[in-house]
Amino acid sequence: MIYILQWFFENNYNKISLKDLLSYYEKHWPEIKYFDNKTQKEKPMSNFFFEEGIMMLKNFYQKNGHKDVTIISLEAPFEISLTDQNDQIHIVSGIIDRIQKTDTRYEVMDYKTGKRLPTQTKVDQNNQLSIYALAFLDKWPDIKIKDLDLSLYFLKFGEILKTKRTRDELEETKNKILKIIKDIQKEKSFCPKPTVLCGWCGYKNICPVFKHYQPKPEIEKDEMNIKNLMDKYFTLHQKRQNLEKEIEQIKTKVDNYLVNKNLYKIESNEGCFELNDREDCVFEWKKVKDILKPLGKWTQLIKIDQTEFNKIMREIPENIRNEINNCKIIKNKTKVVTATHKSENNIFKNGDINKNIQSRIYDDFTDI
Repeated sequence: MIYILQWFFENNYNKISLKDLLSYYEKHWPEIKYFDNKTQKEKPMSNFFFEEGIMMLKNFYQKNGHKDVTIISLEAPFEISLTDQNDQIHIVSGIIDRIQKTDTRYEVMDYKTGKRLPTQTKVDQNNQLSIYALAFLDKWPDIKIKDLDLSLYFLKFGEILKTKRTRDELEETKNKILKIIKDIQKEKSFCPKPTVLCGWCGYKNICPVFKHYQPKPEIEKDEMNIKNLMDKYFTLHQKRQNLEKEIEQIKTKVDNYLVNKNLYKIESNEGCFELNDREDCVFEWKKVKDILKPLGKWTQLIKIDQTEFNKIMREIPENIRNEINNCKIIKNKTKVVTATHKSENNIFKNGDINKNIQSRIYDDFTDI
């Protein structure tokens, strides 16, 4: 979008019609691409963005098509030098979308295509505009800061939000930048944080995230094998997710059937589903403490740990276990359906008790 507007102002914009502007935009649309992080490839923008661009250009032309302004520069690159306390010089560079003059005032403008319109407070605190002001005054030091407007042009809304800066505020910006530079230099591990904006980044060629996308004379065999394994992993992972989703949908249907028909068990050729009652309960731990403390068992529960508690319940005499069970507070009762495959129905397997059955027998015993 910025390049379309650059062409508009560079080519005698007062004589360009809206039809010509939209025609140029449509002609160059296929060239507009973005970087898709999922596929790690460049893709053309969707029709939604194309139509949104048409709307933005219509609004822009209506407000600017015949406006009498003097364009000083478009897509103007800049560099400003900042010196820290150790006399080390740091260069801050960037590009300003548009600088123009109206009567006796100057305006530095940056185009925005975002979905949100910020508050005036946010605009007044915008660091980007503060840096642009530093760059402008560095290039034209004789222009007074009171004659400089800083603007964000939100193309989606057709709104221009303006702000100003004082000399003191610009000094604050310099100090803030130097502090950020210092913090960066102190950081031993500077991990990249990939986002959807990576596609527009000019530093992909040196970024670790994109290291494996750089052209190489020859791809090592080991690396190719690893990439094949990675592809297989993601394919299997997706299949597993799809299967788990399908299994859950089937289980829900069978669960509902059992509950609606008031059945407690139903068998098929491959296995069975059972409907059981399950109590969701908690213990009155103060009472439990009074019971366990004389036995020297309470200290084992440094924190309320259900696993440790179950272990203690198996170790204490039956009469005390029953006393503790009387401390239960049933919060909720739910129906629980367990699915058992035929291969799991054989209690004895290779001379050992099936662990699933063994666990259930043990738990049932401790509940007596």
